[in-house]
Amino acid sequence: MFSDLSAKEIKNIISETEKSVFNRVKAMTKLLLKVFLKDNSDLNSSSARASVGMLSGAVGIVSNILLFALKIFIGTVSGSVSVTADAMNNLSDATSSIVTLVGFRLAKMPADE
Repeated sequence: MFSDLSAKEIKNIISETEKSVFNRVKAMTKLLLKVFLKDNSDLNSSSARASVGMLSGAVGIVSNILLFALKIFIGTVSGSVSVTADAMNNLSDATSSIVTLVGFRLAKMPADE
């Protein structure tokens, strides 16, 4: 497929693909911020930063649990130890996202006197 393309043409295709992926991620981030943040006008405030951190922790938990479920199913059905091990890695990533979530909740609390 790529044998008839020059190196420059392949580089341009990769560059355009990267731009497309970046723009989609940027649009998804804006959508998530708009939907889940009550007041997203000032993202530099401490409450907005805490909300963004908690949102990222929640998205990390959900996505890693979904990946875990999918990979554990595929690994079990196919008998692949490596896919099953990767599922366990996603489960551990979900637990680290829980730590992130707890950390942002603690950071949101008022300072001690």
